[in-house]
Amino acid sequence: MEMRDIIGVISLFVNILLPVVLVFIGRRINTSIKEIEQSHCANQKVIEKRLHLFDQIAPKLNDLYCFFLITYIKQVFSHLFFTEHVRRFGKIACEPGYMIQVSLDGLVAHI
Repeated sequence: MEMRDIIGVISLFVNILLPVVLVFIGRRINTSIKEIEQSHCANQKVIEKRLHLFDQIAPKLNDLYCFFLITYIKQVFSHLFFTEHVRRFGKIACEPGYMIQVSLDGLVAHI
């Protein structure tokens, strides 16, 4: 075989393999792109479900927060109101220098 024949065979081999390799690479790229699109779509669905869940939970959590805040404020002011009345009673009913100690759930007032 001459050099020309060897080059011809190699050229034929390359001409046959080039489209096959390009098809293989193209399919591989197409598969990767489809996987990326599917994962993006799945992530988008997860985000939509989380937002839907948040839309359902957020108002209820806000209501609970407001309820506990108002309850706390009422409790604090009712303790302050009660201690103020005890102080007034102590000033009226007790001798000067007499000490009454009132304990309300950890709140201690000295009169």
